[in-house]
Amino acid sequence: GVNQAEVATVLDLVATLAAQPPPGGVAVISPFRAQADAVETALLSAYDVDAIERIGLRTGTVHAFQGSEADVVIATLGLVDDDPPARHRFVAEPNLFNVLVTRARKQLTVVTSLQAPEGIVGDYLRYAGQPLDATGTESAAPDPWASALAVELTRIGLPVRSGYPVGRWRVDLCVSDEAPIGLVCGVHPDGVAAHIERQRTLTRAGWRLYDAFASRWSDDPIRAALDLATRIHDDGSHR
Repeated sequence: GVNQAEVATVLDLVATLAAQPPPGGVAVISPFRAQADAVETALLSAYDVDAIERIGLRTGTVHAFQGSEADVVIATLGLVDDDPPARHRFVAEPNLFNVLVTRARKQLTVVTSLQAPEGIVGDYLRYAGQPLDATGTESAAPDPWASALAVELTRIGLPVRSGYPVGRWRVDLCVSDEAPIGLVCGVHPDGVAAHIERQRTLTRAGWRLYDAFASRWSDDPIRAALDLATRIHDDGSHR
């Protein structure tokens, strides 16, 4: 249940980061408890308490990191191609995978021994291996309606993050720390085709997306916030 090659690679990556630690800390996470424990044991053997605090180093499972972030995240998948299908399905579960790849504020490194990844894992790794294309990324410019709606959602107790990045896409408003739930406040700036592609891609990745166009509530963010909060709660209760 432990991929020692990945543990060794994690140690090398942390050693590089230790020379100049990021202000927001370093997290090492894995979907599997045994892999996370092996990494923790190796790091505790390599670093004393003072060094761990200086680096801002944390380790644990994906589930333990729900709602938490770090500037730099190292994700060790703990898989090989010949592992039982159940282990592969566990990592590819959309909610778990979404948490896995969205804990980093600035940089994510995925450590894997997979030679022929399939499904959502394969799709993500192939996408991550492509060069960045500035023409294919969305603008992070704030939208007045989305900003007003975010204020009202926050007032009623929903955690809100604006312009939440997911791969090359952005979710106008992410309204949950524990599940991939997003509000789409307008048509994609690149047009209908890009809008549909974003919807399909994020839905396949496990996101629950809700249309939150201003016209539906006559530009009233208070009504919109109340209606959307009720709908999100009701949908979550039925799942």
